[in-house]
Amino acid sequence: MEIPLLTEVIGHFVYETEGDPDIQASSARGEYRRPGAFVAKFLGTKISGSAQPTLKVENIRFTGSSIDTFRIIDGNDVSNPMFIDNDANDSIEVNLSLTDGTGLALESDTLPASFPMQMATPSSHYSISFSLKNAQGTMLLQFEWLRQRTEQFRITELTLAEAGPMIDFQSIPGMTYNIEFSADLTAWSQVATNHPDDGYSTNFLDEGIYARIAHSQVRDSTGSQKTVSHPEEFR
Repeated sequence: MEIPLLTEVIGHFVYETEGDPDIQASSARGEYRRPGAFVAKFLGTKISGSAQPTLKVENIRFTGSSIDTFRIIDGNDVSNPMFIDNDANDSIEVNLSLTDGTGLALESDTLPASFPMQMATPSSHYSISFSLKNAQGTMLLQFEWLRQRTEQFRITELTLAEAGPMIDFQSIPGMTYNIEFSADLTAWSQVATNHPDDGYSTNFLDEGIYARIAHSQVRDSTGSQKTVSHPEEFR
């Protein structure tokens, strides 16, 4: 695929804040293999992360100065592949690094429960390296903004596929969901019950009649058992 310069990319990332411990012995460099999700969409293509990305937190202190860095590294792994339009592809790789040279963003090398590095506009405050690549080449990205979504759950996309409407929504592993529709946002009828998650991002294809997709909603049908960060949206 040839990707023109200045192509708009939108997406989000999220990670579990509790789970397997730091695998680094250093008190300044944390490394975690935690369930999470990464999604980037552009030119009708959806790139999704693996089920378990590598997350790194660096809280390095020098005499008179400090540097904080957060990294996401994912893909290029046959046993833990990323995805293109829901098809596994072990050649894709994402590398995201945000560095705060003031040392005020992170308090330690612990994975932050609330992601501290936000930007409403392109910012020179952070040093950013962000790339998607595969065997054909590398796509370099820049943030127009990076912000925290206040809610941890919502429908992220509704598209009309050949077989029927497709709903994409944020989910939590281990939970099931009820899909409902309404013509007036008052009376709701169920389309599906106990629909299983696909990880942190789930899609549902409604193969019923087209006329009923006036409004859709998703309800969690189990209790949340995971502690996750609020999703970070970017463009």
